[in-house]
Amino acid sequence: MKRKSILAVALLNIVIAALFQIVYWSTLYVKIDAFVFQFIVIPLVIMIINIALELKFKIGFYQYLLCEFLGVFFSVITMVVMSLIKHVELPPGEKILHADVLLIILISIVQIFILLFLNLLVYGGYRFYTKK
Repeated sequence: MKRKSILAVALLNIVIAALFQIVYWSTLYVKIDAFVFQFIVIPLVIMIINIALELKFKIGFYQYLLCEFLGVFFSVITMVVMSLIKHVELPPGEKILHADVLLIILISIVQIFILLFLNLLVYGGYRFYTKK
């Protein structure tokens, strides 16, 4: 049962994080600023999803953390693919725009630090409320 729970949480994180990136890059990137979406919306959505999943699936906190970062990893992969699709015309001889890749790497590093901070806050609250 525990393996199925971990697999379900991981798949939900992967699918939802990837779907958010696809929806953003296909329709919302002209309406919502990329930094607001990547640094506020994505980490908060991932955290809210995992808090809601904790009510359904009882697995360890570190396993939720692992599933969150798995979702962020696939979100970054989706971001790279969607940025490649977005740039149809590339300069001659260039396979990928290097500035986009560097920006995606920077965004993913900052997302990881934001998620670590949010996880620290959630874990602190979890430990505080479970002691009573």
